[in-house]
Amino acid sequence: MAETSPVPPRRSLILVTPLAAAWIVFMLVAPLAGCAISALHFIHSAVGHRRGWWLTLVLSPLLGLPAWGFAKACVGYVRGDAALMMVGLPSDEARNLNPDLRCAKRTTGCVVCGWEPFANAGNNVALRGLIHTFGPMKGSYVGPYPTREEAAAALRGAKETVAFTPDPAALNAALGLPPPPSAGLARMMFYRFDTEPPKLSVARIPGGTVIVGNEERAVLIEAATGKPYAQYRLFPAPK
Repeated sequence: MAETSPVPPRRSLILVTPLAAAWIVFMLVAPLAGCAISALHFIHSAVGHRRGWWLTLVLSPLLGLPAWGFAKACVGYVRGDAALMMVGLPSDEARNLNPDLRCAKRTTGCVVCGWEPFANAGNNVALRGLIHTFGPMKGSYVGPYPTREEAAAALRGAKETVAFTPDPAALNAALGLPPPPSAGLARMMFYRFDTEPPKLSVARIPGGTVIVGNEERAVLIEAATGKPYAQYRLFPAPK
């Protein structure tokens, strides 16, 4: 029997090399160029009926990044810390709890590389679907969520006041609330009050919300945990 020489793994190289190039170009150079490489690789493999041609689409950035975002949201939902993702520099109210889904919002930062919309789309679709199907995540605040107008009206009619302090734990103690789980988040919610008058109005809403603020700003705090979950600019309202 004649000996046969081993066949070089050309098929693997044909599959892997364009995929690797697509990911590198997509993440580090130009997302649109990476998409073009992925699309051409898929079309070339599908038309040529190459073995494993479907992997050129499944493992490409076009599906890989949304799939990663989808999986990340699923794990976060189970843990109770998933968030809707966005891009850009966050505004003061960007950190507010989503009033419908009762989940937080986060940003990937003010520097946008181009891959973020793909990953964020998978994350947000998964999270919205899970919450609409199975309900809010464990630990989510599900009590009353006053609107901007309701918060302003409650503060105008409030009789209680509190002396403002930039220390979140001390402020919560003065309000009779537990220390906030995240001092950093609390500072971001209240940092606009650093130059405001020292006395803030306090309105306690039945069901679990404490509103703290003045005629210009309001912060909504979950009474059970001491965690601020929303802030509003009251006058003028943001466009």
